[in-house]
Amino acid sequence: MITYAIISGARAVLSFADVPHVENFKKAFTTLDTGTASRAIFSHDVHIKYHDENRVELVPEQEFTYHSANSMINHMLNHGFSFKVGILSDMMAQACSLQTEGVVVLGAGADRLSYAVRVSRDTVFLSPVSEQYLDFSSGPSQKLITILQCKSAISCVTPDVKNRSIEIVTEGNICDALASLSNALVQVGAVLPADEEFARQQMIGLAFLDSTDNELRVVQNIASYPGAHPLSRYKDVARTVENVLYCLRNGVCATLQH
Repeated sequence: MITYAIISGARAVLSFADVPHVENFKKAFTTLDTGTASRAIFSHDVHIKYHDENRVELVPEQEFTYHSANSMINHMLNHGFSFKVGILSDMMAQACSLQTEGVVVLGAGADRLSYAVRVSRDTVFLSPVSEQYLDFSSGPSQKLITILQCKSAISCVTPDVKNRSIEIVTEGNICDALASLSNALVQVGAVLPADEEFARQQMIGLAFLDSTDNELRVVQNIASYPGAHPLSRYKDVARTVENVLYCLRNGVCATLQH
C-alpha cells in the first residue's frame, strides 16, 4: 500500500506501508537494475533511490510531465497497487499540476477534477483524473459512455480499462462531436454548466493543434524534397506555409496554457 506520495517535475517520492510493498514495487517497476525504472513505463531514464522508512524516490533525467506521471500511475493500477484513502486522487491531481502539453484538464470547479482530454487524428481520448471517474462499468464514467453512444456526431465510444481512457471516434465534423461531448460532461457532473462553453473551446483548441500538426508534417516533407523531386518546385511555398502554421500553433498553445 502507498501511504504517501509527492510528485513534482524533479522527483516523485512514495512511502509504502512495509518492506514487502517496497519489494513488490521493485518487481513491477524495474528489470535487472533496481536503481533504474523500466523503459516500458517511462520514455526517458528514471533513477530510483531507496530510503529508510520504506520510502522510494524516483528522479528523472528529464522533468516529469503529466504524461510520465500518468504513465506511472497507470502502471501502478495495472499491477494492483493499493493506496491509502485519498492518496490516488492526490497523485492524479499532482500529475495534472505538471506540464500538460497537448492535454486539457477538465473539472467541476478547481478542486473537483474529472478528466484529462487529448485529441489525436480527430479521435478524442478522456483519461480520468479523479478516483470517482475510474470505474467505466458504473458511476459517472459509465453514464458518460452511455450518453455519448447515443450522440449522432460520435460514431464509436470505447472504454480502454488497461490504459485508463475512453476513446471517442468522431462522425464527420469534430467540432460537432466536441459540442456533444461538452454537453455530456455537464450531464454527468464532470464540468459545471457555467463552464461548458469554455470546456468546448479548450477542446476545439486541442483539435486545431492536432490538425495543424498533421498539416505541418505534410509541408515539412515537401520542404525537404531534393531538387530532382517533382514537388521540389513548391519548397519555398511549403516553407512559408510551415512558418504560418507554426505561428498559429504557438498562438493556440499559449491560449491553452492560460
